Amino acid sequence: MTDNPNKTQYLAYIGKQLPIATAFFKQYETETSWSAEKQAMHSVTISGSKIGAIVGDCKYRTPLDVFLDMTLQKAPFGGNYKTRRGQAMEHEIAFEAAEVLHGKLGGGLTLSHPEKPYFTCQIDETIKTSTLGAFPCECKWISFPTADWGKGSNIDAAGNIITGDSQIPRDYYDQVMWQLGLMKACYGDKAPAFAILAAIIKNEPAPRIYVIHFDEELFNSLCEKAEAFLFKNIIAGVAPEMTEEEVKKLEQADNKKKKTVEG
Repeated sequence: MTDNPNKTQYLAYIGKQLPIATAFFKQYETETSWSAEKQAMHSVTISGSKIGAIVGDCKYRTPLDVFLDMTLQKAPFGGNYKTRRGQAMEHEIAFEAAEVLHGKLGGGLTLSHPEKPYFTCQIDETIKTSTLGAFPCECKWISFPTADWGKGSNIDAAGNIITGDSQIPRDYYDQVMWQLGLMKACYGDKAPAFAILAAIIKNEPAPRIYVIHFDEELFNSLCEKAEAFLFKNIIAGVAPEMTEEEVKKLEQADNKKKKTVEG
């Protein structure tokens, strides 16, 4: 294990930032399911739920969105019906996936990178089977699957994965890869070589199961981009460049203001 020169800078940063963040989130404790302390810690770490947006793979959030959240320039998202339903169904989704695979649930995990404590992840559940061993399970509840969702893995009646399917939205793929990478960092050779994403699709009788194998090159690339974002943007207080779509929206807003003034 090698020394990480960024760790000292990070610890100094959170020593100042955590009290500020905790006070900020105290204002919103009644509007979210998390405590102010938990939200504050989340705001100073790079988690699996952020990584896809940070690297530009998310359709719904950009690096700038993450920057504004982590630097406390936006009120925290309090959730909506879809997110609350998804969180409430995580255990059920994992249970159904375990049933399909003839396995048993082992509980969720919260991990931090042993050398880079600013890298964290929350694993919804773990599943253990007699043939595949133990592996993480990311759970999703989907109302209407888009074209970037595959049909799911082919699994026989005995719970064997005959043909694996890994086609899921890119930000979800990054999220699962992040989890596998942190498990590798924490457990070394004992870490699982793959994870599954189990998705319950509205009106379908069984969960779709997707199999994601660890890709060290991809994980290292995610780490490099995440570390640069944390230190060059978040800690330095420098906003990332806006995406083309964000620039377009800003221009449209400016034009609307000009027309209002001129009118």
